[in-house]
Amino acid sequence: MSVQELLKSQAINLGLCQQWQDEWGNPNVDDLCRKFIRGIDFCIKHDFPKVEQVNTLFQREDLERNGIYSHPNVKSVSKGQKDVVSMGNSVVDVYVPDYALCDIYVRHNSRVNLHVGENAFVYVTMRDNGTLEVVHKGVNSKIKSSYFSGTFVNKEQLDTIHYK
Repeated sequence: MSVQELLKSQAINLGLCQQWQDEWGNPNVDDLCRKFIRGIDFCIKHDFPKVEQVNTLFQREDLERNGIYSHPNVKSVSKGQKDVVSMGNSVVDVYVPDYALCDIYVRHNSRVNLHVGENAFVYVTMRDNGTLEVVHKGVNSKIKSSYFSGTFVNKEQLDTIHYK
């Protein structure tokens, strides 16, 4: 069974809707990563796929090229990505350039060190035991967060926190 078929089968068993089943197609690695980010609410709800499975099925370089960071004990750097998912025990330095937009999901026991340029907008969703530290916040930038659980090292740097 191919990776695509395995993940689709597992997602169907978890309740993947008919529309997503019909649109699944024959995705390559980058397509699967985009599906993961686009369907992040489903993936978070079902903790799917498990971090161990992600790290077994996909190469680190493929994941990180698509903004997904899951490898433990390796410090990674994200520069200018629109979507970032930090999961497992990963540690990621996220650099958001001037005037950019970025959505970040901090999950499991991961840590994000956030560097935000001027006039940028960042939205962070905090889950599980994730940790967020704002290392640098540029002039006129905004950082907003939906907080379910986790740790803010310096939450005074956040403009808005929506507690869920």
